[in-house]
Amino acid sequence: MRTGFKEKVSLFVFRLVSWSLIAVCLWMIHSFSQQDASRSDALSLEVTDVVSRVIKPQGRINRSSGSYQKLHGYVRKGAHTLEYALLAMAAMLALTPSRIRPSIQPLVVLLFCFAFAGYDEWSQTMSLGRNPALRDVAIDTAGALLGCLAMLFLRWMAVWALRAQQYRQQARR
Repeated sequence: MRTGFKEKVSLFVFRLVSWSLIAVCLWMIHSFSQQDASRSDALSLEVTDVVSRVIKPQGRINRSSGSYQKLHGYVRKGAHTLEYALLAMAAMLALTPSRIRPSIQPLVVLLFCFAFAGYDEWSQTMSLGRNPALRDVAIDTAGALLGCLAMLFLRWMAVWALRAQQYRQQARR
């Protein structure tokens, strides 16, 4: 079966957009990691303030309390998880039309995200007051795993919807 011009252009645009999403995710992760410790902490404290207000809207924010500090830690690690989940989802999307078997794609994406997480932690050594942590690499990889699982679920839903639509069309005939 020959592929028409429209299909080739659509595939090109799809690949361009999906690989651009990967580039944006990599840039976002790297730019957050290159912040010095005080700037990174200030940004995550602002996010923690917002989360704290959502949890307890009428309460006063006490940044020195133990519960606030615990929430701050969750926000920081949640940001790691979210960044790498988005990266993994973008990578899974980009690999969809590739020749890599669908059963192998999540492994390729996890390996890629793990390697980038390691690089990212190493590059933090060049930022003032930042230290690399193997725990962050593990959290980043766990986030990538969640992103892969989310994309696999979305693919399953798409296949299920297509099959249901085909079944309904055949039943009408």
